[in-house]
Amino acid sequence: MNNVFIWIASWKDNHFSEKEHLIQSLPSHLQKEVRRYKYCEEQHQSLVSKVLVQRMLKAWGYDYGDLKYIQNQKPYIHYPNTPPFFSYSKSIGKVVLGWSWEIDVGVDIEYLDRKTDWRIFESRLSSSVWSKIIHEEDALNCFLWSWTHIEAILKLKGIGLANHIKLVHYKEKQWFFEEQKIYTKYFFHEKHLITIAAYEPFHFEVNNLIFE
Repeated sequence: MNNVFIWIASWKDNHFSEKEHLIQSLPSHLQKEVRRYKYCEEQHQSLVSKVLVQRMLKAWGYDYGDLKYIQNQKPYIHYPNTPPFFSYSKSIGKVVLGWSWEIDVGVDIEYLDRKTDWRIFESRLSSSVWSKIIHEEDALNCFLWSWTHIEAILKLKGIGLANHIKLVHYKEKQWFFEEQKIYTKYFFHEKHLITIAAYEPFHFEVNNLIFE
């Protein structure tokens, strides 16, 4: 079975003590990216996501200078679509990062207490996904569940949401990008929903990290 490793990073408040030290641990151009955010929540999401990637790269013997980006901005180290593979996502109070030496992955995280008018998304979603949502008793919960799956699949593919969201379909309890079957797994972490997508069946392991 293919293995995927998940890291979930959280922070305790708006002024966690490690913040400045973590910012200064990043390369100068990334420090500037973090500091340009005016709101603490956005700044923390940016900072923690970059620190997670930095620590992952360091564990593999690389650093940010080794990252390259293909046209759709999906990062890689050696060559596109070759290991190691990783994906990350940000939400309120948490960042999730998934990586594997065996299979490509996409991950997404959503905050479940967010107020969302799911009805306005009908024209953006495929008919199979929309049908799934409206026939569920808790349509909002189904929308958020569907949204994390769609985002994870598109991150796996390395393509943008706006132009490709209708290519994701839901049929008979399985997910497809056009006609390609995608394997997904999801779990809840406090008030967040996290979904992992891959091209092949996989097992995942979760680790937690708290910045104080």
